[in-house]
Amino acid sequence: MTFKDGKLQFKTEEVLFIDTERKMLPFKQASSCKVKTVNTWKQFEAVMRAGCGLVDLSNNQEKQNYYGPIKVVVVDSFTRILYLLSELLREANVSGYSFWADYADTIERLLMQWQSHGRFIIFTALDEIVRDTDNIDRIVVKVDGKKLEGKIESYFTICLHTKFNSLKDYPKCYQFCTNTDGKNTAKSPEGMFAEKYIQNDMSLVLGSIYKYYDMENNPDFTPSPIIICGKSGTGKSSSFKYLLEEN
Repeated sequence: MTFKDGKLQFKTEEVLFIDTERKMLPFKQASSCKVKTVNTWKQFEAVMRAGCGLVDLSNNQEKQNYYGPIKVVVVDSFTRILYLLSELLREANVSGYSFWADYADTIERLLMQWQSHGRFIIFTALDEIVRDTDNIDRIVVKVDGKKLEGKIESYFTICLHTKFNSLKDYPKCYQFCTNTDGKNTAKSPEGMFAEKYIQNDMSLVLGSIYKYYDMENNPDFTPSPIIICGKSGTGKSSSFKYLLEEN
C-alpha cells in the first residue's frame, strides 16, 4: 500500500474482488487480480468473512497466504447479493410477511454488525428513483421491499453516486457525486472532498479518507464501508482500476 499525491494505491494481492455477477472486471489488470466468484448467499458470507479477516486461517497456510495480505474488499454488487439472499429465503420456503421481515433483518445485520478489521469495504449498487415522504423523487440505492426503500444509505458514512459528464474528455467524464445535488442521496463527511464532483478514481476516494482521518498515525482506525450507486455503465467497476499500483 502506498499513499502519494493524495491517492492510496495497493498491490494486486491486497485487493479482493467478490464477484456476484459473474462478469470480468473492466480493466487490463483484471487477469492478475484476486477475484472470488460467489453464486449463493452462503458462499458470499464465507468469502466475506475470510476477506475481512474474521476467520482463523492459522491451520491453512494456502488460505492464509491468499487472504492475509488483503486491505480492500470490493463487493460487486450489493444489488446482486440481495438477489442471492432472496434465493436463499425462497429455498428455505420462507414466504409472505416472514420473507420480507427476514430479508430486511439479514441486510440490516450485514450493514450494522459487519467488522472489517481495518480493511476498506466497498459495495457497488444499482440505483432507482423513489418518492420520499416529502413527495420528492430521489435517486437512491435500489433495494426490494418497502422497509429499507430509500434507507440503505443511512448505514453508510460515504455514499457516492455516479455521473457521466459529456462536457469533459475521457476519463474525467466519469465522475462521482460526493454530496447530494438535491436529487440523489450522495453524502460524505464535511471537508473530505474539495469538490462536489470528482473523477471516478477510487484511489483518490480512499486517499481522501486516509488523509481525513489521519490513518497514517492511527493504525487501529477502521474505516466505515463505502457504497457506490449508479446505473450500469456509469463507471462504478472501472473506478477500481485506479486502486492498483502500476508494475
